[in-house]
Amino acid sequence: LHVEGGKPAVKRFATALFNRWGIGDRHKNNGILIFVSVGDRRAEIEIGRGLNAPLNRDGWLRGMLDGEVRPKLRVGKWDDGIVAGASALSSKLVEVNREVASPSQYRQKALIWFTSSLGLLVGTVWVLMGPRRAPNCALCGATMLHLRDAQPSELSSGALAELTVGSTSHVLCGCRGPSCRKLWAELKPSGFSAKAASPTSRGGRRLAGSVSFGQEIRLGSEEVAERCKSSEGLGIATQARSGTPYQPCRRCGFRTALSVSRTTRPPTTLTSGETVEVIDCFFCHDRSVDYMYLPCLPPSSSSSSSSSSSSSGFSGGSSSGGGCGGDF
Repeated sequence: LHVEGGKPAVKRFATALFNRWGIGDRHKNNGILIFVSVGDRRAEIEIGRGLNAPLNRDGWLRGMLDGEVRPKLRVGKWDDGIVAGASALSSKLVEVNREVASPSQYRQKALIWFTSSLGLLVGTVWVLMGPRRAPNCALCGATMLHLRDAQPSELSSGALAELTVGSTSHVLCGCRGPSCRKLWAELKPSGFSAKAASPTSRGGRRLAGSVSFGQEIRLGSEEVAERCKSSEGLGIATQARSGTPYQPCRRCGFRTALSVSRTTRPPTTLTSGETVEVIDCFFCHDRSVDYMYLPCLPPSSSSSSSSSSSSSGFSGGSSSGGGCGGDF
């Protein structure tokens, strides 16, 4: 067989043919297609979704193709190459059949999926609802403590953009180290008593007692903003708001990027699809466009499965493009 479009089209055609015929069992997805394009001198082994892990473990499928099939096809022995591949695959299917068809495998996969989903849910709730992580002080390295919600005038331009789109909450934090606290805290003298007064050597009176620092900030908004930029005594703790559609921008790092995706070519059972994702940043106006491949759709309706089964003798298996190929 010769596929128009060259060697890159051979893999797409093999996947489309596999799904069109519905090779293998619909529930086990254990079908295999050996496809040889003589005109392109290309061989492809297409496998069902259920065989991706068993046949690709330790590179078995690639080794079988390179060692058993391609050497015979390279010298023009088409029949011998296909028979050698079919024989090796048949023996391997007998070996891995229990792994593919065992009900315990499905129960184990369901348990793993449930446990992973539960852990992901708990982790997501903790990230969204958990406490904000305060920054470390650049002067002493200690972790700052939360003081109050930050004012808009105390935020940088990027943080102010986050506040504008409502993607992030900001909390002003301060270092409680004695030397660092002097830089921002309001001085508050402690209470003095009469017995705390003592005479000095010059006949005066010295007030005993210590001077403490409160949580009130004695700096102006501009001074607070400058110290927060360098994390010297003061800093800003940020936390993404629950349900925000904005994500961190890959250029400026602020959570002001909005992603919009649309499907430019929907997939079918014969052809793959394509979707485009456009990410625009509200703050730095960076734009990125990413294209993503969508695999072919498996036969889903009972009518298409029955018609494919009656015409091809298969029972509705599907492939996501797994397998391997090579030139000869």
